[in-house]
Amino acid sequence: LHILLVLFFALHIYFRIFTAFSEKVARNTKIAYLKAVLTQDAAWFDMKNYGELPSRMNSEIQMTKKQL
Repeated sequence: LHILLVLFFALHIYFRIFTAFSEKVARNTKIAYLKAVLTQDAAWFDMKNYGELPSRMNSEIQMTKKQL
């Protein structure tokens, strides 16, 4: 019984740390993506659909987060 409790708490801590790491990577990726978009030339925005950028960024970040 004691081994099961220790195992339960160890797994709980492991998943907490893993989730925190995943959130941090996702946040840093969002910041890097936004910086990359904002440093583009004005002509680049003329060729892109404005509504596509936020949804594409969100979907790509979610895929990255799931892969971690």
